[in-house]
Amino acid sequence: MPHHLYHYTRLLPNEVIRIQTEGLKPLSQELLALKIQAANVYGANLQTTDIRPNQWSLRQGQICFIARDFQDVVECRYSDSGYSDIRDLVSNWGGEIIHEPMRRAGREAVYTGINDASKAYVICVCLDGTDIDVYENFQGAPVSYEEIDRSCEYQVKQPIPPSALRLIEITVPNED
Repeated sequence: MPHHLYHYTRLLPNEVIRIQTEGLKPLSQELLALKIQAANVYGANLQTTDIRPNQWSLRQGQICFIARDFQDVVECRYSDSGYSDIRDLVSNWGGEIIHEPMRRAGREAVYTGINDASKAYVICVCLDGTDIDVYENFQGAPVSYEEIDRSCEYQVKQPIPPSALRLIEITVPNED
């Protein structure tokens, strides 16, 4: 049985190309600088110092995943416990790390432009045949692939090669 994890996000076109060629990387100062640079192309005028350490320190050095695919998440509805975060991730480019400083700076119109230029994606990682360590709920020791279930959040602390990834553009349904 294949083991898959899913990462939900919004991506700009250059980010899609970067992930397809370089793979998925854990959150780092370098990745944060790339996000800020991308936002600044759209007029955000952000600096690294605009990002509060508590906004990204918990996730630094990690990539976060769940074990539920997009159709399953939609059937659970975004308003269900835990899934409103996924709706935010696929609706708002850069997540809270970028959105909060833009909101504080009164740059909502710029942020709307970035959201309009980006698209929602689910990045599927096939773990079979890889040597990727998976951690459950920010714990210290990796779990076996057989222990992965649909109720937890998982983290990967290493780059994931493009060969293990599949990017799937998704349409975010209305909650009406």
